[in-house]
Amino acid sequence: MITFFDAWWHLQNHKLFKLTNSNVSFFDRGLDVNVVKVEPGTDAIDLEDDAKNTELQVWLEVATPEYEDDSYSGEWVLVNDIELNLHASGATFEEAVLNLYHYVSDVEAKQK
Repeated sequence: MITFFDAWWHLQNHKLFKLTNSNVSFFDRGLDVNVVKVEPGTDAIDLEDDAKNTELQVWLEVATPEYEDDSYSGEWVLVNDIELNLHASGATFEEAVLNLYHYVSDVEAKQK
């Protein structure tokens, strides 16, 4: 069983979060954290009746670094890759990171 610490550093060092030919990780820069309350059993926020939103969740979404289209600039940007859809949730930050680790591992397995 993987620990939170190991999952965090696996994501930090994962090739998805590095530019080509770079050892610099952009994982923490691309990480978006939201703490929300959702309707239990739905994993969704009830927008019509806020009183139904009683279950705490931590939502994570992470962008990947890519070079801009302008080849003259050589600059990079963080992009939310619609195809990869890198997001996860959990009751705690630690659980959400572990779920993100498993999701990224699944994505990686499918790409092989």
